[in-house]
Amino acid sequence: MNNNVSFEENLQLQQIQDMADKVGIIVKRVILGIIIAILGIFILFDLLIVGQTIKARNYIDTTATYTGESKPEDDKVIDYTYSFIDKNGKEQKITLAEFNGDEVKKEIKIKYDENNPQKFYEESAVLDTKGIIWFILEVVIQVLLIILFCNKNLLRKIHLSGRVSN
Repeated sequence: MNNNVSFEENLQLQQIQDMADKVGIIVKRVILGIIIAILGIFILFDLLIVGQTIKARNYIDTTATYTGESKPEDDKVIDYTYSFIDKNGKEQKITLAEFNGDEVKKEIKIKYDENNPQKFYEESAVLDTKGIIWFILEVVIQVLLIILFCNKNLLRKIHLSGRVSN
């Protein structure tokens, strides 16, 4: 009779352990899902900047100088006017809309299309080599997280702990 009770206790312990394993996997997937979603949003924004970077790869680098400002009907935005000399020696004027209260930059670095100087990007709107490397790294991390999310065996090997060590 003792063996029978022991078997039932072992069966109950096994069921509890299986349930804890399932709950642990669900919790890990929820956490990974949140991380994947947040990283996905960053990748989407960076993908837009990558698109601009590709468009601007043959654009010409220059510095535009602040020349004035005007207030449109909306009090929240101010149009700042900048000018620069294009490669043909003609003065070009461009307008940037900034939020009211933002500090005016006396000079900004831009990349402009030599065929249409009104098509331009601010330097911060395109990626440099470091930015492209970070974008690739984000995508690789995202792929690895998705693989981890889908693989139960790998998820079982990850142990979450709520303990804080000193």
